[in-house]
Amino acid sequence: MEPFTARDMDENKKIVTLSILTVLCVFLEIIMHIYLGVSIGYTHFFYVLLVLAAIWYQRKAVIIAVCLAATHLGIGYFMFNESLWAPLLRSAMFVIVTILVGILSEEHKKAEGALQESEKKVRALFDQTFQFIGMMTVDGTLIEANKSALKFSGVKESDVLGKPFWETPWWSHSPELQERLRAAVKNAAKGEFVRFEATHPAADGTLHSVDFSLKAVVDEAGNAVFLIPEGRDITDLKRAEAALRESNERYLVYIKEAAMRLKTPVEVVRQNIANLVEDIKAGEIERERLVPQLQFQVKNMDQIRQNILDLNKTIVDGFGEIPPASKKFLTE
Repeated sequence: MEPFTARDMDENKKIVTLSILTVLCVFLEIIMHIYLGVSIGYTHFFYVLLVLAAIWYQRKAVIIAVCLAATHLGIGYFMFNESLWAPLLRSAMFVIVTILVGILSEEHKKAEGALQESEKKVRALFDQTFQFIGMMTVDGTLIEANKSALKFSGVKESDVLGKPFWETPWWSHSPELQERLRAAVKNAAKGEFVRFEATHPAADGTLHSVDFSLKAVVDEAGNAVFLIPEGRDITDLKRAEAALRESNERYLVYIKEAAMRLKTPVEVVRQNIANLVEDIKAGEIERERLVPQLQFQVKNMDQIRQNILDLNKTIVDGFGEIPPASKKFLTE
């Protein structure tokens, strides 16, 4: 068995109301027409029943109109032998008015349904986006906030709606940001687009960096009617940028230190070769001594080469991705 809903209760109220009005109309018809002999005037009350029925049930209300018209026509024509045209005309008006009001009610209901469907789509888009979005009056009073913004700070609509935006939990932690927001609201109300970086406290108390913007919704005359605040959580982006800067700084420090360490052995080899060249020019070195000296310097150069390859391998493995061809050149 399905539960009794508020909609069922409203439907029952409508039926009871129409039933009471129908009884009253029939009662008036009997008292005024049969007992008092009055055939006009009181029928205006019938339109209250017919209009309400047409508004609530559209053209289905014609059933009530036909029944009421038949009752009026039957009493007037068949019981009192009145002229057919007078009660027939009034009875026809009952039906015509009911049909017209029913058609208007149907059109209104369709338009209302389309509007509600459109509002649902806008609300779904409004609430499902990851960005923080709201709506304010031009004086800065918050009138809408999407679910992402509410969930982020762990607040309810009742906690923030109807308050100046700068007094809400997103801004109350910083008097400086509150003042900046007040100025932004004034500028946005003039039609300016405002954007700056702010911080908002999350539900767990941590501060998040937010890319905040504020723009106006204008009417046909170009006057601001609403303000739209938007915020994008850029905390992860800021952390990534900070980590990249730190990595680059460590990279530069490492390169400088490695260059300093390689400078000394390279300088020693250079000086030894320079000395050998001078000795050869002066004829102060024999062939037997020259070969071992050159072999020794070649060995030193091989060691320096290996040190450079080790340095390059460390750079490749520890500081981000390098194309395969370049990696092979650096490490082999």
